[in-house]
Amino acid sequence: MTDGQRNDIIATMVGAMPSLNFDEAQAIIGNKSPLVAGVGDAFKRYSSASVTTLRPTIPNVGVEFELSLDAGSVDPLEMVRGDGYDPKDWQFKGTRPQGKQTRRFKLVAVGYQPNLDAVRSALKAHGVIPEGQWREAFRQAYPKPDGKGPIGFADLSWVSPDGNRFFPYLDVGGERWLSDFDWAGISRRGVWRWLVACPPVDKAGKSR
Repeated sequence: MTDGQRNDIIATMVGAMPSLNFDEAQAIIGNKSPLVAGVGDAFKRYSSASVTTLRPTIPNVGVEFELSLDAGSVDPLEMVRGDGYDPKDWQFKGTRPQGKQTRRFKLVAVGYQPNLDAVRSALKAHGVIPEGQWREAFRQAYPKPDGKGPIGFADLSWVSPDGNRFFPYLDVGGERWLSDFDWAGISRRGVWRWLVACPPVDKAGKSR
């Protein structure tokens, strides 16, 4: 068998993906066939490419989506530690979600705002500001940044050792999110997106 014939057969097998798996392909060509290694490598490449292709896309502004949170697995002060700070003298003065929850959210943009109090006021027209622990649920659901700027979680429940209020956010950090907390007292550019919770709906599809 020539290299060209071998490559043609492998290409035919690859063309059958994903309806054909490797075991089925191996049964067709035989366990001792010199094609086994080539077909196996092709399936590995296809599988890797599929994982990349199927990576979830961050919803556009205004589009509703669901997030799930196991509240018991997210400690507010451990979030501080995870972002590289010593949480010893930090305080958390907010609400801790209970149990496992699934809620509907959307990302919104409110333009330039002089500080986080102004952001929070502007967000009231779009939905409910959720607990900052939902940052972890968002990051788990959408592990790769989209390059469109930071996403804020406008919960000012974290107080730093010097008494300033902070909120959690995610920013572009290459292939992964840069997770951090930021001070509430500075302005925010219009590029920021903010997570808000959508009001629940009844069986008729109306907001409650």
